[in-house]
Amino acid sequence: MARTTIGGWLRQTFGGGAARSTSQVGKQSVGTPVVTNDGAALGTIAEVWRGADAADHAPHDDTLGVRGADGMLYIPTHAVARVADQEVRLTVDMAQVTARGWRYRPGWLPGEEPSTPPPA
Repeated sequence: MARTTIGGWLRQTFGGGAARSTSQVGKQSVGTPVVTNDGAALGTIAEVWRGADAADHAPHDDTLGVRGADGMLYIPTHAVARVADQEVRLTVDMAQVTARGWRYRPGWLPGEEPSTPPPA
């Protein structure tokens, strides 16, 4: 089983230069399966956004757009545990994925209007 450190994966995926565009970054990892630490398949990477590319220039987590059967998830890259055998494995289990607000599109992402949680 081939293993890569998080830093190594980020360097491979995002490259070293800040000049790379988000679309170039996304093309390298689109289609990579994403699973939880308990082995539940979430879907595949559909898009990658770099926090440094945000229009407001505020720091944001780099984010993976993962398309699965239940729609899109917006997973911060700090939740990536490792990349092994051509898959991205997260640090959290399925219960934690469900409990987090990752199904809501972050407001800093370009394009569509952000999703908002239902009123409490």
